[in-house]
Amino acid sequence: MFLNTVLVTTLSVYFLLDGERVSAWLHKKTPLTYRERFSFLVDTVAKTVGGYIRGTIILNAIFAVITGIGLGLLGVPDSFLLAVLTFFLAFIPIVGAYFVTAICILFALPVGWITTLLSLIFLILLQGVLIGQILGPRIIGQAVGIHPIVAIFALLAGGELFGLLGALFAVPIAGVIQALLLAFWSTWQTNHPGQFPQEDGAVKKPVIL
Repeated sequence: MFLNTVLVTTLSVYFLLDGERVSAWLHKKTPLTYRERFSFLVDTVAKTVGGYIRGTIILNAIFAVITGIGLGLLGVPDSFLLAVLTFFLAFIPIVGAYFVTAICILFALPVGWITTLLSLIFLILLQGVLIGQILGPRIIGQAVGIHPIVAIFALLAGGELFGLLGALFAVPIAGVIQALLLAFWSTWQTNHPGQFPQEDGAVKKPVIL
């Protein structure tokens, strides 16, 4: 499972870096009849995945910086190294946070039980409250284009149903589904204007889907 997660993450990074060329190639290979719709789908997926990766990098960087500073203030040795490990381990959904906690506690043990206890409390509050409930849903949700509450439920549902890979893909999939539903709804409104009377001065922009 760990190797699968690393593979998916690596492919996602390559897709982010080379996404425009891939989209252009797919656009040329698609039949003219379906080209506009297919291009919309590819662009939606590319923007959602790219936003998810960028949001995850930002969130992990914040997580790592706060972890390093907090552990350093508590007197845990090698706090910079722990911050770097936190950044990379946080890419592993769900279990990455447990790895971070376990490693940090091992580094804190030689200092004393008080430092170890304070470090454990600090990490639990940081991961479970600040990152998991406040910053995470907001940063990732905004990057993907979904509400933070939707991001939380998507992550929980994906992890519960499909494990680590489900948690990894849940939020970007939710973002793609929302974008497609909004596009479909916009197209439906455009094709059935009589059912959706517009306010004076309102201008609707049709979406091809």
